[in-house]
Amino acid sequence: MIKKTFFLFFVFAILFTVPANAQFKNLGKALEKAVDGAVNKVTKKATDMATGAALELSVNKVSDQLIKFLDNSNKITGSNDAYTLRLKDVLGDNFKMLENKNLDIKIYNTTEANIITLNNGSIRIYSGMMDILTDFEIQALIALQVGHIKTGNIRNNLLKVVSGNNLDEMTEAQLGKILSFSGDKIKTISNELLLLPYTRDQNKSADNYAKKYLKKNEGNNDAYSQLLSKIRKLAQIDLESNSLDAGDKTVIQAGTASSFIKMNSLR
Repeated sequence: MIKKTFFLFFVFAILFTVPANAQFKNLGKALEKAVDGAVNKVTKKATDMATGAALELSVNKVSDQLIKFLDNSNKITGSNDAYTLRLKDVLGDNFKMLENKNLDIKIYNTTEANIITLNNGSIRIYSGMMDILTDFEIQALIALQVGHIKTGNIRNNLLKVVSGNNLDEMTEAQLGKILSFSGDKIKTISNELLLLPYTRDQNKSADNYAKKYLKKNEGNNDAYSQLLSKIRKLAQIDLESNSLDAGDKTVIQAGTASSFIKMNSLR
């Protein structure tokens, strides 16, 4: 007990022998360092947010140009077309928005079963895809595309294409150059984007959001499971197509959905 008391007395004695101005100087340095660190973090976050917002804006501008090219290269169903009327009923009032972003959903008249989605909310579903899906499954497919937009998967895939997979070196200026592109260059970027598959992690993140989106908009979660099951079944048939009857309906459907299957890593 005597030793402990002596030790404490010794510590306090040392403390109070240090000049007061030195103590406050050290305290001031510590506070200054802490404040600088906090300011740097806030500044970095603000810079990152500003950079992210600018990049998002540029990605959407590029998306506007890409969808304009794609729409001019494909036949969009008319307002009185049976596919258009069906899609209008399927979407209702609930599947037209992603938070504050309007979804621009149209149909390409083609036997291929696929869907194109861009970061600006443009979604183009192929009529061949509508042929093999129920109304609820189409809602589920739209929800999956919304998931890819919301989680940044589509934006990141576009950045990969533009930067040649060097995402860390991607700049707003590089994206800006694309806005001056036309013809073959835009076609090349479009094709590369459409052929770039989502990773399993990307599909998982989109999948998680899609289920929440369906629930929020009174969709059918069972239909979502049915959609994935149907696509996986078609993927398996597509793999085995060489040994199956080429005239079989499911084999034909699998062939038309081949590009969608490859892009969505569902094999």
